[in-house]
Amino acid sequence: MAGQDWSDQSIHPDTRLDRYINLDMAAGPDFVINDATVINLHGGFKYTNMKWKAYGGSYIYSGDGFGFREDRGKFPDGEPVIDYEQRYFGLFLGAEATTTLGNLTLSGLLRSGFTVDASAVDHHWLREEGRGLRFEDDFFTVPFISAGAKIDYQMTDRASVFLAGNVDKYFRNKGYKTAYSIATGEQGTHKDSAGMDFYALTLSAGFKLTF
Repeated sequence: MAGQDWSDQSIHPDTRLDRYINLDMAAGPDFVINDATVINLHGGFKYTNMKWKAYGGSYIYSGDGFGFREDRGKFPDGEPVIDYEQRYFGLFLGAEATTTLGNLTLSGLLRSGFTVDASAVDHHWLREEGRGLRFEDDFFTVPFISAGAKIDYQMTDRASVFLAGNVDKYFRNKGYKTAYSIATGEQGTHKDSAGMDFYALTLSAGFKLTF
């Protein structure tokens, strides 16, 4: 939630990434600008999935017999506290330009789209007196953008090296939160009580050899 508009907060410096999956598929025509430059216009779909685990940390809660932000404390170091997963399935339109200058090839990519099924799953293992709470969040449509650049240098007919960078940004959006008691199965759904966003920067370098 933006600014100071929040009732509960936990901070976990010991947060470990379980997985990061970023898949996309696109198709579209090439347009030849000149002997060196080609522009590809395309559309496709994209799936992104991340999961983290948080250990220890501190918390500030409201309610459950306490006033607003009055329940404060710390979790034991190394104790599993939260599992959190985000899932984005989206559609996009994009353009990619490629230019060849002698042995050097430069390319740039820009895409924009929206999700058709964005969601999150949030396990709080120590809530409800240690019995645990499970939160399922539904956001439906979330706008996103992707941008990338790559430099490829052809050293020989068969060998080349490259350097690439990509940025993905899913913008913050509110959604429905359904809370489940893991022990009893009781549940409740609340509108605009969940918020989610995500961004990632990926850098890569490599050597390619063809046979």
